[in-house]
Amino acid sequence: VKFGEEYSEDDDLITVDEREGILDVAWFIYEFIALNIPAKHVHTPGKCNAAMIKVLEEHSATRSSGEDEETAVDPRWNGLEKLKTIIKD
Repeated sequence: VKFGEEYSEDDDLITVDEREGILDVAWFIYEFIALNIPAKHVHTPGKCNAAMIKVLEEHSATRSSGEDEETAVDPRWNGLEKLKTIIKD
C-alpha cells in the first residue's frame, strides 16, 4: 500500500488517496480467509454422521428402493431381450 494522488488497485499494489488517508481492509481480510479455507471438507475417519449418511442414501441417484420390483419394459425392446437370452446360452 502506498499514498498517491487517487485510489487505485493493481495486482500487488494499492494506492490510497493522500487526502483521504483511509484504507478499508475488511474485503482484504475476507478474501484472505475465504481463500485459505479448504475447498473440500472431510471428516475424520470413523466419525461418519449416521443420520446424514441415511439422508444422502435416500436422495442418491443410484439408490435402490429395497424392493425387487421389475419395471415394465417397453415392448419395442423385447427383440433385444431375446438376443440376450440367445447369447447367454
